[in-house]
Amino acid sequence: MFGGEDDDEDVQFEDVIIPVPTVQTVYRDSDDEDDDEEDEENEEDIQFEDVDFGALQSVSESHGEPKKLTLNLSAHTDVTALTRKVTVRRKPITKEEKERRVSIHRTHLLCLILHSALRNRWCDDEDVHKSLRPLLTNKVINQLTPGAHLPQFGQTESLKTGLQQAGAIFRAKFQITERGLRRALWAEDPKHLIDYELPSNADSCMDRSDFRKAAKKMQGSRDVGAQLYSVAVRHRRSGVAKTKTARCDLIQHDHDRTSERGGAQKDSRIAISLDPLVTGSIWKPKSFEPPATDKENAMSYVIAFETDGTAKDVTRRYAKAYAAKTRRLRIETATERGDDWWRQALKLFGRRWPTDLDEIEDVELAAIEERESMPRNVADFKDHPVFALKRHLRRSEVLVSEAQPAGSVAAGSKAPLEMVYRRKDVRVARSRDKWHRLGREVKPLEVPVKFLPRRPNARPGDFVDDGYGGDERDAAGTPMFTDDQTEPYRAPPVIDGRVPKNKFGNIEVFVASMVPEGGVHIGDEFDTAARASHMLGIDYAPALTGFQFKGKHGTAVLNGVVVAREFEDAVRAVMDGLGDMEAQAEQSKRALRAIKTWKRFLMGLRIRERIWAGVDSAERAEEGKQLVEEAEGKGSTEDDGVAAGGGFMVDSGNEDGDEPVRDDAQALLEEAASDITEEYEMEDDGGGGGFLLD
Repeated sequence: MFGGEDDDEDVQFEDVIIPVPTVQTVYRDSDDEDDDEEDEENEEDIQFEDVDFGALQSVSESHGEPKKLTLNLSAHTDVTALTRKVTVRRKPITKEEKERRVSIHRTHLLCLILHSALRNRWCDDEDVHKSLRPLLTNKVINQLTPGAHLPQFGQTESLKTGLQQAGAIFRAKFQITERGLRRALWAEDPKHLIDYELPSNADSCMDRSDFRKAAKKMQGSRDVGAQLYSVAVRHRRSGVAKTKTARCDLIQHDHDRTSERGGAQKDSRIAISLDPLVTGSIWKPKSFEPPATDKENAMSYVIAFETDGTAKDVTRRYAKAYAAKTRRLRIETATERGDDWWRQALKLFGRRWPTDLDEIEDVELAAIEERESMPRNVADFKDHPVFALKRHLRRSEVLVSEAQPAGSVAAGSKAPLEMVYRRKDVRVARSRDKWHRLGREVKPLEVPVKFLPRRPNARPGDFVDDGYGGDERDAAGTPMFTDDQTEPYRAPPVIDGRVPKNKFGNIEVFVASMVPEGGVHIGDEFDTAARASHMLGIDYAPALTGFQFKGKHGTAVLNGVVVAREFEDAVRAVMDGLGDMEAQAEQSKRALRAIKTWKRFLMGLRIRERIWAGVDSAERAEEGKQLVEEAEGKGSTEDDGVAAGGGFMVDSGNEDGDEPVRDDAQALLEEAASDITEEYEMEDDGGGGGFLLD
């Protein structure tokens, strides 16, 4: 069926020689956005130590008789050294390290959300309800469930009084004996984690049974206490009637003060924030945020869970400065598309169809964010979504000419006032080259909005774009233009099947709109499209779709070709044919490998058959049975003198202590891997190959 082995292996294809395109490279400018962000982060990491100026105060002058003074210059040097502000620069993290930390933060955040969802299910446990039911008296329950005959003010006051009494009862009964969740900090050195151990008083409530025990004993961590109080308030009518809707707002942000607030909603319209263990506050959501000086506690995410398991982000309700401070600690600002990731994460816990109450709550949270006042601290204006200072603008950002100040702020009592502008008046400016990579070009005779300084490592005499369509040697800097100074880029059209090319023999297709009129871009990660175009003898140009940077050096990335539109069907047909030929060649290689494997297997069977030629069927069956038992682990482990190869008796060695005689069956099997023909015949050397002969 098949020819010779060598003929089957060598599948001949005709090689098509394609002109090798010139490798195009670029150099990344220092004004890239990534570099700017890293520079700003490095500046932000500068920390100043507090200096004790009391050590510098001189002793009050004495009006007595003069005394002998001793000058110690070394001590004077030590004291004056304290007067200088010591700048401690932390080692800046790399891009890879930042991505790794963001990935860990996301994983940690998802684990906390699942932890909260699990605790929310435990809050509906019937055994926990039975344990907490005797906690509240009938009087408190009646106050928590005011009758409809009372006016609105009376119902509110009754509910408020009932919550105060319930909090006082729970605070008196519950004992804090363990340590709850705390903020997870980054270790500056991996050696710091070698000897790390969990504290002895860590939270021991790990499963539902532990939660039930905590409800019976009324002791545990602050987290468990807040959850149990949420159960008591959520099911406050368990002895009378079931509530229509109950809600539990959980804070999961690695803290130890309070991990949730039980919130009761009247007709699911008002969220009441309760904290009986730490602050003892009612209806004061802003009091839950810990102080900024608390390193082990930070409120970054506040997730509210309903009794049906749905969840919503309500951080804006509890954060005092969400836009100025809290937002900078969240995943939305850590990456470019962090807000999309956060929405997708919470989508798993949201309702498929939002209700009217959900929309009302969304409007309420948006209004809270809009009512947030202007920051008072200069540092809070950095990356603020509403306000901006000129000092915090990136190198590629400018203010529009008609921007009007929205206020003023000073860095200190003696510092000059700085104008505060709206973030909507900030525009992103880019160079001509960057606009070209976005598929736009600067309009003629446009004046640059700003000039970026030259790169520090730029060589003297280099040409720099002067901003007016030409190059100027030793220019002052790179001109920058805003979006309204550009227009869509129009490449030269394809005429008579000829595709326009640059000096490198390529065509730049950074975006789809850069494909020339009359042409079509055929994407292909390999060179199949180029091979097909070359075989057809039509004009084509490799498509340059971007640059792959390594440091500041970028190498061109080619993806497919650009050909005339009338040749598109022909090129794609040839590409399909080449793909079928490659698939057929791969199938032939797999078939050849299968044939070789079967050939080796059959050759081994033929060799085994020749070895067993002088053995009767009964002995074969006995040997086969023994081999099966040994394979299954049932055979004898002792050495019974039977060799593994063929079942023949092999001498363990001669009387002189020589090495045992080698089993020729094993040797033949090893030689079967070599290139032997099907007409292989064993030679009778008279010795029987080391086997006992009759």
